[in-house]
Amino acid sequence: MRSNAAIKVLGLIVVLATGFIFIFRQSFDYREVIGDTQDVPGLWNSYNGWEEALKRAIGKENERVRRLPDVIGIGVMKCGTAALSEFLSYHPYIRAYPGEAQFFNKRYNRVKGLQYYRESLPAALPHELIYERTPGYFEYADLPGYLRMILPKSTKLILLLCDPVQRALSHYALKIKNNPEDRETFDDFVQRHLLRPESVTNDILRRGIYHRNFKRWKDKFGKRLLVINAERLLSAPSVVFETVQRFLRITVLLTGENFVKNTTSGMYCVKVPTMTSRDITHCMDGRKGRTRSKTATYSMTNRTAALLRSYYLPYNRKLYEMIGQDFGW
Repeated sequence: MRSNAAIKVLGLIVVLATGFIFIFRQSFDYREVIGDTQDVPGLWNSYNGWEEALKRAIGKENERVRRLPDVIGIGVMKCGTAALSEFLSYHPYIRAYPGEAQFFNKRYNRVKGLQYYRESLPAALPHELIYERTPGYFEYADLPGYLRMILPKSTKLILLLCDPVQRALSHYALKIKNNPEDRETFDDFVQRHLLRPESVTNDILRRGIYHRNFKRWKDKFGKRLLVINAERLLSAPSVVFETVQRFLRITVLLTGENFVKNTTSGMYCVKVPTMTSRDITHCMDGRKGRTRSKTATYSMTNRTAALLRSYYLPYNRKLYEMIGQDFGW
C-alpha cells in the first residue's frame, strides 16, 4: 500500500513540475519575432551552463579557422543592430566581427572576392558561429539574390525592424552629430519634407519604409531570415536574445538574469560570467541612446510625431500583412 501511495505522490510531483515548466516557457512573449525559432532539445541552460561553454575553447585558440559567416545582421540602420551584435558577442559560441563589415554594399569590395571577405572575418572553432552585421545591406535590391547564390545554404540572416518614427529621429540625430553646422530642427526638417508626402525621396525618411526591401529578402531566404521587432530590445532584451539563440540553434545562455539596467541612462547592459570569479558588465557606448535613453538630447513635438505616424501608417500595414503580425507602430 505504501509503495502504491509513493508512486502516486511521485506521479503528482512529475505532473506539477511539467506544468510549471510549461507555464514558465510560455510566459515569454515571442509573438514579436518572426522566423524559424523552434526549440532545440537540451539547449535551455541556467547561469551555471556558462562554465561548460567557456571551457570548450580553452587551449584551442590556434585551431580556429576562417570561413564564410554563419549569420549576418542585415539591418535596419538605427534599429539596434550594434546593441544586438555587441551583446551577442559575449556568448561563448559567437565570434562577431567588430563593428560593421561593409563588404557587400561596396562594389569595390565585391571585386576583391570571397577569399578577401573570408580573411577579414573572425576565425572560429567548429562549434562557434561567425557573425557579421552591416545595416546597409537591407537597402540593396540586388543583394538578396546575390547572397543566396554565394553563401552557404546554412547561413542565416537577422533583421531588426523598429518604429520608423523613432528610427527617423535617431537617423537625424546622427546627421546632426556628423554635421554640427546644420541648425535645422527635426520638427522643421519633417514638416519641410512632408509638404508632399507622395514624393518624399529623403533618405532619412525613406529608410523607414520597410515592406519593399523586406519582400526581396523574405522571398530569397524564407525561414533562414529572423525578423525582430527591435522595440523589444529596449523593453525586454532577454526575450529577443533567447529567441535569437534558439534561431541560431546554440545553447541559450543569455537570459533574463544577464541583463541589468543602467540607472543613469535607463538602457540595458549585459552581465556575463568569466572563468575567473569576476563577472563582466558591458553597456553600450554613451553616444548611443541619443533619442531613447533618460539622457536623450534629441526629441520631437507631438505634432511632428503625428505627421510621421500618418505618413508611415500605410507602409506599416503592408509590412504587417507580409509578416502576418502587427508590431503596433
